[in-house]
Amino acid sequence: MHPYSIENLNEKKVLLIVFLVLAVSIFYSLLQQIGIIQFLETFEKNLSIISPFIKWGFISIVLTPISIFWIFYEVFNKYLWKLKLFNKIIGVPNINGNYVGCLQSNYIDKETGKQVPPIHSKLEVAQKFDKIKFCLSFPDTPSSSKSNMGGLREFDGKIAEFAFSYSNISRDLKVESTMHDGMNILRFNLETGEVEGEYFNNRGINPNKGVMNLRKIK
Repeated sequence: MHPYSIENLNEKKVLLIVFLVLAVSIFYSLLQQIGIIQFLETFEKNLSIISPFIKWGFISIVLTPISIFWIFYEVFNKYLWKLKLFNKIIGVPNINGNYVGCLQSNYIDKETGKQVPPIHSKLEVAQKFDKIKFCLSFPDTPSSSKSNMGGLREFDGKIAEFAFSYSNISRDLKVESTMHDGMNILRFNLETGEVEGEYFNNRGINPNKGVMNLRKIK
């Protein structure tokens, strides 16, 4: 997985930080109420001879809030952000899942001199709040693509448009180039699970482009 850009990221980061700080403050207060912090402070006093860091409250004052913040962020990054409530607040859609459909390319087959027929395609999206990965495979061909950078271009609550660059590797030694790079622009309909988009690449001396139509597998 790789990081991806998000529209109005700075505003969303502020909301996320405010939420996490409030959550950490409430949880830390709860630890104080049930005596966990007091226990750590007593533990520090008994071990203060070992290190000045312990004497200064390294465990109960510094380590505990930082650890709580890190745990909260990891839980949010992997799970909580997928909830519809947070989707609306931070404006980041959840497109995790598998999609199937076809790709129509303008590529001309050298042997037949005709445009290739639609290609059966499978798209796998693995996403966290701060990272994402698009893996596109073609079961009927020895070719597959993986994203290496990208971003959320637009999200109106229903349609989420992502753009990402990719690298393609083919095991077909007959093709002009077994490796090439390209760009995809995909629009995910969160209500119907349908995906449509376009792509283009720099494949050899005959770059091509095309369109894709996919549907999410439930």
